[in-house]
Amino acid sequence: MELNVHYVNFKNKGIEGRTLPKIPSRSQDTGKAQKCRGCGRLVLMATAICFALFICVLLLVFVILQNTSITAEKDQFKNYKDAVQVFSQTNNRLHDTYSDLMTKKKELKERLNDLSEDLKKGYKKGSLSGWFFMSNVSKSWSESRQYCKDQGGDLVVMKTEEKQWAKLLNW
Repeated sequence: MELNVHYVNFKNKGIEGRTLPKIPSRSQDTGKAQKCRGCGRLVLMATAICFALFICVLLLVFVILQNTSITAEKDQFKNYKDAVQVFSQTNNRLHDTYSDLMTKKKELKERLNDLSEDLKKGYKKGSLSGWFFMSNVSKSWSESRQYCKDQGGDLVVMKTEEKQWAKLLNW
């Protein structure tokens, strides 16, 4: 909205002695127009500055959001990396334990085979029932019986000489 302001010059008296309002000259109209054009430029510059500030604020918000997102991804990556490291250590430890157990299993199998061979050398499977141990060491009846009981067995009495020889032949 533009206000038209007219100045009245009371010193200027017209033809009949009346005071006439002074009519603005052309140069005054040009000055007003230039002032109005200056106002438009000022409004345009203020609008451009506000728009630039708005863009800067948007860019700042975008940068902050990107930084937050990147920080979250970085933390997640670190957590995954730590989990992989723990998994790898656990896997290595389990592999070592497995290797140790396989070595112990092999040793126990070898020991079992050795004990089985020793058992086969000292004991023979009888035709009637059970295992028999034939010793080359001469001991009394009570010493022999105590030895057998210490080993978890007992003495066998073979009443006939034929059975004794049959057992010895199967030996």
